[in-house]
Amino acid sequence: MQIMSVLRHKFLLVALLQAWIGITLVSSQQRCLGGFDIYFILDKSGSVHKSFFQRQTVDFVQKTVGNFVGKGVRLSFITFSSDRITETILRLTSDRSKIKEGLDELRKVQPGGDTYLGKALRMANSQVASQLGQQSAFSIYIILTDGKIDDIGTANEEAKKAKRAGTIIYVIGVALYDKSQLKLLASKPPEDFVFTEPNYQALQNLTSDISNRACVEITAVFPKQACIGERNNVTMRGRGFEKFDSVESHSVRCGFDFYATYRQVTKAILVEENRLVCPVPVLNDTESVLMLHISLNSGRAFVSSNVHISAKNCTREVIMPTNTTKPGKEIEGDEDTSPETGKRSKVALTLVLLFLFALLILLAVWWFWPCITTKPPRNYQPAGVSESKEPPLRPPPPARPPPPARPPPPMEKTPAGRTKWPTVNASFYGGGTAGGIVPVRVDWGDKGSTEAGSRLAQAKAAIIEDTDEDQTIVPKSSSTPGCWTAAKIKVMAGVAAVSVGYRRVASHRPQPGGNWLYSSNPAV
Repeated sequence: MQIMSVLRHKFLLVALLQAWIGITLVSSQQRCLGGFDIYFILDKSGSVHKSFFQRQTVDFVQKTVGNFVGKGVRLSFITFSSDRITETILRLTSDRSKIKEGLDELRKVQPGGDTYLGKALRMANSQVASQLGQQSAFSIYIILTDGKIDDIGTANEEAKKAKRAGTIIYVIGVALYDKSQLKLLASKPPEDFVFTEPNYQALQNLTSDISNRACVEITAVFPKQACIGERNNVTMRGRGFEKFDSVESHSVRCGFDFYATYRQVTKAILVEENRLVCPVPVLNDTESVLMLHISLNSGRAFVSSNVHISAKNCTREVIMPTNTTKPGKEIEGDEDTSPETGKRSKVALTLVLLFLFALLILLAVWWFWPCITTKPPRNYQPAGVSESKEPPLRPPPPARPPPPARPPPPMEKTPAGRTKWPTVNASFYGGGTAGGIVPVRVDWGDKGSTEAGSRLAQAKAAIIEDTDEDQTIVPKSSSTPGCWTAAKIKVMAGVAAVSVGYRRVASHRPQPGGNWLYSSNPAV
């Protein structure tokens, strides 16, 4: 029980950190910088409870709107039920103060009537048509209904008109919805544009999903300058470039606004989810500044951005070779346009984040390891247990006495009763026999050897071992250490320094019974 409690406390910090990282990543993905038109078409029929509309529905709209922060975003609020009370609460606008007023008006709506959607779609289509002569923006419908639509035929005809105009339609069904009707109204494929929830309380779960699905934005461009009088390609970075690859969205176009007066459109060379390559119109002066836009429906409507490119004079004294870049290839060699580059970058970033997170987990486990693995002492007993129940400790057994020393072996005696000493058979040079070698026998006694022993001389380079006295070791002459020895000495010194630093840091790890985060009195 104690170890489990320690585990819960020690890993709480790691869990909170992981949750914070996840929330930060999710919140960063929800924000959208693209500029386009969003129409919220909301069911206020009698089947919708007053609190469900004024609270859950409006809260969903408000949170979703807060995720679109681009300067070019425009919003409109339309409510539908019976035809006579279907109305536009807020006409298309980018004024944030008017948007706030529109949200306040939505909270005052009183639900009632039948579920007729056709008129509300006709109102939205009318607003879209009024923008066609003004370089119209890309339009998105978000339809929210809680039941079966009574005029599905009329509603489907109006939805088809919207799709032909390049509008993308998301449909959300809550509670008593008819999913076949939702698929009929939504853009294709239905699995990407139809959302369902069992009740209004769960509607808030769709806020981030809708924001990420509907977002189209340009966040960066490379290069940021294009050469005057030359054909250039630019690579745009962002998201949502190929999410609307459906029957209604035939191809992607890039728009370049000159001085906010007129627009030139080029067809994209390469389209990926987060990368787009487009040719740039030929620029004629260094003061040209082009604002970048993107169309997902063959140029009928565009998503605006705050990203731009400017012109520069690339003329040099050295004659450069003629540009022979084929269509579909980028002119700039520094930017890799292969389709696999973006995927490899994502995989590499994911691996780096996973490695850092695993390293953080291992570091936390190492830091709290003394508290996790420390076992209670042998005489530990929980509170409330009487000490009388603990059996007394047995004294250690007495040490065994050392064995008696062996007596010295008896000396051998002669028949006369004297001590028998050893006899040595030897030989020496200088005799008159063949070879000059004379055998000799030397007897030893307590007073020395016989006369023959005096003729024996010590051999040259003889080694005399004396086990009774300490031997003197003559050290070898020292010399300068080699490169290998010096390297080993330096490595060992470095390892010793690292070990000292490790012990100093490890001494501050939390210990049982002390501060749970760190040890204020480290053991040195």
